[in-house]
Order: sequence, then C-alpha cells, then structure tokens
Amino acid sequence: MPDRSNKFVYAATLGANQVLQFTLDSKTGKLTPNEPAAVSPEAGHGPRHMAVSPDNKNLYVLNELSGHVTQYAIDAGKGTLTLVDSISSVPAEAGLVWGAQAPVGAAPATASAAPKDDKPKVWAADIQITPNGKFLYSTERTTNKIALLTVAPETGKLAYVANFATEAQPRGIRIDPTGQYLIASGEKSDRLSVYKIDQGTGRLGEPTRYPAGNGANWVEIVDVQ
Repeated sequence: MPDRSNKFVYAATLGANQVLQFTLDSKTGKLTPNEPAAVSPEAGHGPRHMAVSPDNKNLYVLNELSGHVTQYAIDAGKGTLTLVDSISSVPAEAGLVWGAQAPVGAAPATASAAPKDDKPKVWAADIQITPNGKFLYSTERTTNKIALLTVAPETGKLAYVANFATEAQPRGIRIDPTGQYLIASGEKSDRLSVYKIDQGTGRLGEPTRYPAGNGANWVEIVDVQ
C-alpha cells in the first residue's frame, strides 16, 4: 500500500509478523527497502491489512490473529513507521482468543470447527477508514461482525465503540468516496450488505442486502464518468 504522497510503500506480512517499509521511485516503480526495512508488533499479532489516514500521518494495521488495530506514525520525510498504540477491535464478551498461526494456504479454524476443549479464535480480515478520517472499521470472521472505532482528530488514536452484525464470514468492506455508505461482503454469504454511516457517530444503520452470488470476497467501488 502506498502512502498518500506516493513516496513510500508498506506491505503487511502475516506469517513473518512484520510490516515492511519501502521508498518508492514513482517514475520507475522501483522499491527500495527503507531503514529499517520492517517494523514488528508483539509476537502473535499477524499483520494482515492496512489503511492510511487521510492526512497521511498514520498507518493503521489490522492484525488477523489478534484482532488488534496497530497505529503507526508515518515520518513525512523518511516514510519510516513508529509504533503509537494498539487497540483491540474484538470485545472481551465475544469470547475469542488470539488465533494460532496456520500453515501457508490454510484457513484458521472457525468457531464451529474449533476443538471442543478450545475457544474459538480471532480471525480478522479487512480495514477501512472514512474519507474525513473520523471513523475506522474492521471485520472479524469468526463472529461475523464489523467493528467501529473512532479516530481522535489531533493524535489519530483509536477508541473502540461497537460491533455490528454483518454477512457470514465477512472478508471485504469498502466505504464510498462520499463517506456515507459502507458495503460488506461475506465468504459464506450470497449477499452484499450496504449500511448508511451516521455522520455524527459513525454507527451503521440497518443494512440493505443485495444478491451477489456465492463466496464474495472483496468489494471495489469504481467511479464511472
């Protein structure tokens, strides 16, 4: 994912538990490892997907195995990341524990497939931030929920607000360019859910559902002129 200046690029590596950081030559497309070449959260988090704040000051990383959203400050000159904070998007009452590292290509166990003597695991997937930078959302596939977190205007720090029920095994979400709607897909659903975003609180309204075929993974919004 490039930053908004198009000078730096970041890549999440779940298995290595790292976020790689590069400088980008926008004329040639060449990437060069930054110094340092990577930053790492605490062991077991599993960085999965990322969102850059609209003001380009922060990179938010959703960790698949812990459900935490990690906030990194972006150095405007160097593009290097500095850890600021990490907050869970999965409430304690969900009863989930951090997911175990799965072999490459394997899917983590869902709640129904978990051993009887074991608790279901966190299985986070996607993360998006509204165009105005006020609200951030992430998905968790074991509980079929979308989390809402607010973003502090000066520091960019996150605060957990609530979770909302969504499509089965939610994988991808997108927010439209106006910041008014969130669209969610589910790997075990044949529908897309479209939510109206409350512009004051960030809360999601009751969804309108549309047929999408089986196994939808990702949502993309295309501006057609």
